[in-house]
Amino acid sequence: MDRRSGNRHPPTPRTKSLLLLEYGLLFIALPLSYAYDWVPLPVIPALWVLSAGCLAWLLLNPRFRRRKLWDVRPLREQFGPIALTFLLGVPVLLAATLLLAPERLFGMVRERPLLWALIMISYPVLSVYPQGIVYRVFIFHRYRRLFPTAPARIAASAIAFSTVHIVFDNWIAPVFSLAGGVLFAWTYERSGSALPAAFQHALFGCLLFTLGLGWYFYSGAAGP
Repeated sequence: MDRRSGNRHPPTPRTKSLLLLEYGLLFIALPLSYAYDWVPLPVIPALWVLSAGCLAWLLLNPRFRRRKLWDVRPLREQFGPIALTFLLGVPVLLAATLLLAPERLFGMVRERPLLWALIMISYPVLSVYPQGIVYRVFIFHRYRRLFPTAPARIAASAIAFSTVHIVFDNWIAPVFSLAGGVLFAWTYERSGSALPAAFQHALFGCLLFTLGLGWYFYSGAAGP
């Protein structure tokens, strides 16, 4: 019996192939179709549709523990490591902004403060948490038989999270998202709850928008 996955028998090669095909279609082919403008739906509504579908699958799956979606206790337990990684990340992302786009440093805060404030409030709820459902909770649970080890699941999550950011048509978004994807998936793996990873994701995302690199992470942004 595979105790980690809860299956009495290991997956067959056919099952693995089908899961791999599904993963490739959802998390590689779908973002590529957006990159080539083959999908007319805007990015955020598309995220909500995908998130709703993944959430429905999770809630209908009897082996999924729903507490993973809202359990706040692991957030308290992981607050220290999350705060530490954020404090270490601030000078790194500040240096990256000065190197890659110095003209954008605090640009939104200075030039469009109301938009910046709106993003600080809405981004965690309308973007971060739906992404967490799709790129961490769903991937970790749905593809556990395909990626049976923690490093493999973290890699699968980070690759999918990075690939979806190619829709923004610049190299900065997917590269930075790969690093963030590893960090957020690692937090989810450790905590077993969506909230710590979402909180960490929101902190770094809001930081990017505050510093100026957030310009590369919303629809319509072009490369430097």
